[in-house]
Amino acid sequence: SPFTLKLELDKSRLLTPPKPGETADIDVIIPPMNTGLQPGPILSEFGKMKIPTRIDGGTIWIARETVVARAGEVIQPALASLLAKLEIGAVYRSINLIMAFDGDVKIPGELLHIDVEGSKKSLADAYSLALTLAIRVFYVVPETAAAIIREAYLGALALSTQTGYVTRENIGQILAQAFRQASLIKSFVESRAS
Repeated sequence: SPFTLKLELDKSRLLTPPKPGETADIDVIIPPMNTGLQPGPILSEFGKMKIPTRIDGGTIWIARETVVARAGEVIQPALASLLAKLEIGAVYRSINLIMAFDGDVKIPGELLHIDVEGSKKSLADAYSLALTLAIRVFYVVPETAAAIIREAYLGALALSTQTGYVTRENIGQILAQAFRQASLIKSFVESRAS
């Protein structure tokens, strides 16, 4: 299917050095490393971008890890040139489908993108809402049976307690309620007697 093809192409995308003016897809971090570059005018480029360097064995070394751009930032020409020399990626690239055919149906490329995580979340939310609705309307299926029985039990227990109908399950609650009421009456009578 064209949708499966698009998902596979998206999985095989590569992180490549950006071109000037492109937006970084990730935080661009230059690790401590031997650049393999000879000292010279390029040292001033490192300095302008506040990338600490040292010279060792006739080559430029990055002294410590440095973040040079954040995801979503536009890559400036000087940084793009430096990232290309260091072979550090900041932009994902993959084959871009412009159009696909499914039988006789033409599908524009922009409609082929499936947000898998968003779809999973939407499906989970829909399942949760459907389950809640089924429980509320007492629609018994294997997934709702336990919850419906629990709600019916709790409803019957509350009703029997409120009406004073004594059962094994509610005798403690009824006695506690009677004790509270007796205490209130006792307090009221004592306050009137004094």
